[in-house]
Amino acid sequence: MQNVFIWQVLCALCIVSINRYCIVMCKNKVFFQTIKWAVICISGQCISTILLLTPIFVSNPASCLVVGLELGYRIYLFIITIIIPSITFIITNSIIFVHVRRSTRLVQPFNSKGIQSSILSIRDVRLLKHIVFMFVIFFTGWIPIYVVRIFNGTSIAFSPVLHNILGTLPILALLVTIIDLFSFNHELQKYFTRQPLIRQMISLRKLYMSVPNMETIENLYTTESLYLPLKILVLPEFHQNVKDLKRKAKTLLKTLKDVATFHFANNTQLYHSTNDRKLCKSAGPFNGILGFAEGASLGGIISGLQPLGNISFNFVILISGLASRIEAYQDLMKSMYIKNISSLHIYGTKDGSSNNERTLQLAASFENSKIIMHRGSRFTSKTWPYTEIKEFLLEQQKFFRRN
Repeated sequence: MQNVFIWQVLCALCIVSINRYCIVMCKNKVFFQTIKWAVICISGQCISTILLLTPIFVSNPASCLVVGLELGYRIYLFIITIIIPSITFIITNSIIFVHVRRSTRLVQPFNSKGIQSSILSIRDVRLLKHIVFMFVIFFTGWIPIYVVRIFNGTSIAFSPVLHNILGTLPILALLVTIIDLFSFNHELQKYFTRQPLIRQMISLRKLYMSVPNMETIENLYTTESLYLPLKILVLPEFHQNVKDLKRKAKTLLKTLKDVATFHFANNTQLYHSTNDRKLCKSAGPFNGILGFAEGASLGGIISGLQPLGNISFNFVILISGLASRIEAYQDLMKSMYIKNISSLHIYGTKDGSSNNERTLQLAASFENSKIIMHRGSRFTSKTWPYTEIKEFLLEQQKFFRRN
């Protein structure tokens, strides 16, 4: 019965790894989130337990007179309890990491020469650390006791105390695994927090934490997490009205609403005005510029003209912006001409090869530039790198906080 219980636990961990693999690799298939799939997983766990433990039920190593068969029984138990789960963990988690790494590279930044960075992102590093941590916990928790069981009874003798100590390691490993799986399963956490008793406990905790004291009041003015929202001037593309831009960039603006406020310039202000400085004087000053297509190209020109009267800002986000071909601005488009302005350049593979070359040329004119490519066009908002845009703005917030 002990072997049945142990294999049920290990088989459950294997099922969890397989289930995670299916959800990550087939995230668009609703079947893997249904009760039917859960029943299949549970049934598969029970069937595999019966099939793999059948040889142990059929043969009785304790009554066997041949020592070699008893050792073979122990080796077989080691294979089904350690080797098979280990191979399952390694294969599923390796495929998951490769898949996540591949998706990260789709929005990996390019340098000014158009070469994609090969540095692991923060998300990739965290995933890799978590995979290694889980495997180390499994390795140190389950393997020692079964290695001892293989050699126990042979010429090598182990003390009962050591056997008992090693027998507690699987229990600790299982406890750590359960806590880890719960802490990383946000949907499960949300389910529990919706329960009445848990909700009451959370409300009491919030009520307790809401009672102010001198220490918490002082922290309100010293914490690094409190930043003023950035004020950003949005430059649309030519012939695009503000209403249409807000509709197409709805998800982006919603993602950044807690980081920045946006002032939308209309085409009359941008392309039919002899004095763009009037706009910055009436609505500014601005911390940065967010430009789309022709608006992004204009943002690059204004960046090169700084300081220009009352036009002053510290960063630009240019989506599908192209280097200007106007002869008067060619000096501004020279390599690393624009200094002291952080720039984030975003372009899609469907923008066209000639446009992409001009986007890279515009990026090269900034001394401090970051380039991100996505699989879409300039207004394929579903493929925009929202996370990287927000991280860029958070860095700008920190800059203004320090200065």
